[in-house]
Amino acid sequence: MPPLERDVVVFQYDDKDDMPESGFQSPVDAAFNGTVIESTNGCINPSRGSGGQGSWILVGLSIHQRAAPIAMARLVDLVEHTLDLLQVAVNETEVDGAIKGGDYSKLSSAVGAAVSHIQRGNFREALVHVQKFQTATKAATFATKPTNWNGEFLMRADNIAFTLKVKVMLGSP
Repeated sequence: MPPLERDVVVFQYDDKDDMPESGFQSPVDAAFNGTVIESTNGCINPSRGSGGQGSWILVGLSIHQRAAPIAMARLVDLVEHTLDLLQVAVNETEVDGAIKGGDYSKLSSAVGAAVSHIQRGNFREALVHVQKFQTATKAATFATKPTNWNGEFLMRADNIAFTLKVKVMLGSP
């Protein structure tokens, strides 16, 4: 199935107000503010779309597949937006003392590099840095806090890697 014909599934905390997305002002696109919730391909029962004539619904935002070049640009924007949210989550771990400085630096640097490559259209390099982030997350030591930062980071990074590999890179000319 071509990349633009695959569904995107939405993930949300039990309480949306606890998510970094709540109140976040997107530097990518104001249309994402308060509407786009982290999406993941890890759900057991993903929605069944209608192929190339459908839309991706991302809690208040839809990306229509009929306009493929525009949809591709919006997916790239969405990846940058989710990377920005990942950086917010990484910053929260440092603020609440849930992670050590060295681990924070590795994670923050990987996200920053991925954003930089996305902005320049270097999708493969962005993916390399997302994979470095995943490796650093698995190796990091997190303090026991109410938030499972390790799981949070892996879920977000898995989503970004999936969107890059299956939607953006396969769909790019």
